[in-house]
Order: sequence, then structure tokens, then C-alpha cells
Amino acid sequence: MGKTELIARAVIIYDRQILLVRKKKSDYSFLPGGHVEFGESAVSALRREIKEETGLRISVRRFLGVIEHCWRKRRRRHAEVNLVFAAQLNKPAATVRSVESKLEFFWQDIGRLKDVNLMPSCLARILPVWINTQPHPSWASDFPAGHLRIKNSDFSTNERDRRSMTVDQQ
Repeated sequence: MGKTELIARAVIIYDRQILLVRKKKSDYSFLPGGHVEFGESAVSALRREIKEETGLRISVRRFLGVIEHCWRKRRRRHAEVNLVFAAQLNKPAATVRSVESKLEFFWQDIGRLKDVNLMPSCLARILPVWINTQPHPSWASDFPAGHLRIKNSDFSTNERDRRSMTVDQQ
């Protein structure tokens, strides 16, 4: 039986672009961050992971939401829960270099997230909402059919509408 991994991720924006990372020779990208270790807070894990991967320090600003993600790799199922935070680099940098040879960091225009195969795939749809609205944490999932997903229309800035969010079965 597999296990669900807990991941802390950062949304770092600089000059209308968002910092993304990809494994070299892969066809997808993801938000920077990494695994939360046993007994570690998500914010501490996020700071540690960014420092380990880039050598840079960040300030975590606010919690944005949760993304569930599952996929298959080499016929094995994987699952993770991503805790996503707004953060900023303590020293803004036009170029972010990776300390780890297998990773590369790059800035991507926020309006062109679909061009970089961002994973989990629902992030390309949700990030602009999270970035451009008042703080209200939300949840989304890209689990396969039969699991719960929040509909596009459920991301409302109206308080009454948020209280009456519906969840659909897909």
C-alpha cells in the first residue's frame, strides 16, 4: 500500500512572474518546496527546502490553500497533499540558481502557466484566483473520477457564496 506525502509549496512572485522548478529532462514543472518531515511545521519545512534547493531565504506571507495530487509512475500510484503558501525571497533575484544538480528554477509569466505543464494540473487554474483575490484558503484536487473536486465556479470572492460552496462528484 502506498502512502500520502505531505509537501509544503511556495508561490513566489517577482515582476509579474512566478517561480517554478522542474527536474532536468522532465516535461512538467511544479512550485518550489518539498517534504514536511515528522515533527516539523509546514512553514519551517518550506523555509528549509527553499534554502537547501536554492541557497536563498524566504519570508512566508500567508496560507493560500491545499492541493491534493495523485499520479502513476512506473505502474505505481503516488499521492501527495500540498500545503501552498504565498512567500517572497528575502533578496529578490532575477535569476534563481539550483544548489541541486537535478533541478532548474525559472520564472514564468502568471498568465502562461498552461505552457509549462504545471503539476498538479489544477494549479494552472487556481493560482491566478489565489493570487488575485483576498485571502481565503481553499482546497482543490486532481484525484481521478469518484473523488471530490471543487468546481471552477466555487472560487468566489463573495462571502455568502463561499459559505455555500458545493462539491461535485466527477
